[in-house]
Amino acid sequence: RALAEAARSQQQAEADATASYDRAADATARMTASIFAACAASEDQKPTLERLGSFLGRIIYFLDAAEDFEEDVRRGRYNVFVRNGLTKAQADEEARRQCRMAAAEAARCYQQLPLRLNKPIWDNILYLGLPQSIQMAGQPRRRQDRHPA
Repeated sequence: RALAEAARSQQQAEADATASYDRAADATARMTASIFAACAASEDQKPTLERLGSFLGRIIYFLDAAEDFEEDVRRGRYNVFVRNGLTKAQADEEARRQCRMAAAEAARCYQQLPLRLNKPIWDNILYLGLPQSIQMAGQPRRRQDRHPA
């Protein structure tokens, strides 16, 4: 139910052509927050995981919007960076700025979790992979053939 409500909220934000970065990213943040909260091993972890998921959702939203910028312009689709009158280079930089702010809060939440299982994997994701993804905001992701001929 939370995911369906957030999806409707995303559609409304796009229909309203919001220029607000917070409103544009809110639905993805709420969806990711709901998923992370549902994964809590205990009730006391739920608020921290929900907050962590929210910030990771914001990062996902902004990285996706930066990557889709040129196609959204070409197809006349909503994009919060286009709505704010940014160029592609400005959109990429704004995506990095928004993501760095969210990543700082995500890391703070992550540090509050008493993780033992798979901690090295999570450390790699949050402290190596995430910063690399943010730095590459707006650049097309390389698609690798998982099943070479």
